[in-house]
Amino acid sequence: MKILIAGLPKSGTTGLLYLLFNSFGKRPRIVFEADECPADLVNEKRDVLAKVLIRPQLTVDSFNCFDYKITIIRDPRDRLISALLYSQYHSDLLDQDDYVNKVRQCLEEKEAHPAKISYLEILRRLSEFSGKKIEIKKQKKQINNSMRLLHQYLSGMNGSLVYKYEDFVAENYSPLQKFLGINITGKARVPDRLKRVARSKSSDSWRVWFTQEDVQVLKPAITPWLKEFGYDYQDWRLSDDSEIDPEHCSRYFMGLVEEYRQKQLNQEQSLKQNKTPSCIRKWRKLKRAPYDFFADAKNPVVRKLKIFFTPENKDRR
Repeated sequence: MKILIAGLPKSGTTGLLYLLFNSFGKRPRIVFEADECPADLVNEKRDVLAKVLIRPQLTVDSFNCFDYKITIIRDPRDRLISALLYSQYHSDLLDQDDYVNKVRQCLEEKEAHPAKISYLEILRRLSEFSGKKIEIKKQKKQINNSMRLLHQYLSGMNGSLVYKYEDFVAENYSPLQKFLGINITGKARVPDRLKRVARSKSSDSWRVWFTQEDVQVLKPAITPWLKEFGYDYQDWRLSDDSEIDPEHCSRYFMGLVEEYRQKQLNQEQSLKQNKTPSCIRKWRKLKRAPYDFFADAKNPVVRKLKIFFTPENKDRR
């Protein structure tokens, strides 16, 4: 059985992948975010689970060998909130304390007064903190571009199950079980190295995060897509009981910072370990293979010293 899971970024593809992975008796092969199907999958005898992101470089036709195709979709308003925070992991400023403190304080302010700071205002502040211009007009264009990609993907993907993220987080697996003909017995536990992709694991967060400014500006761009993908496009009510859990906001951001910095530290340590001084490398070669050491010398005078050794000495320890 070969199962293809596709979706836009921050729509639950990784969680769904590991839900199915943990439901198989024998561990299937995983293909993670490949833009083209590996050639050897055609003859793969094991079960295969492939997770792909719907993006311009994805070669959809290369995955035609898959038996089952699932497309997970999510309310685009919730995707905006999730992407806002997760995108910080790819910032090149997370090693700068000044930038990190400003972002953390901004998010803590949002937690304390959700109705006073809009999603768009946070974008403006991030733009100011980073020195990178973020245009609201461009933001709306990006929404349309991503949803258009999803529309195009589904138009060319006959027989794909369209599964809502909202059903996934509510653990309504009936559509999946009926489509695949298997029992979903596993849990959506992702490996520790991918923990950052999981944030709130909930839906309707936009009702707390959005303000009237966000609704006024974003509603015209998002409403047509809500209607197309079966969401209540007329329901733009905001939550009266506004409360944002720091675990899903400022603390989540600080967790990304910690992971980013640890990754950078590990890379630096790895580079230091690989940068062995040339004098040590030469001494090791002299001990290991003295004939080769002198034979390979650039200095012709030193090269002549190889006569004191034989090629057999090169394996001497």
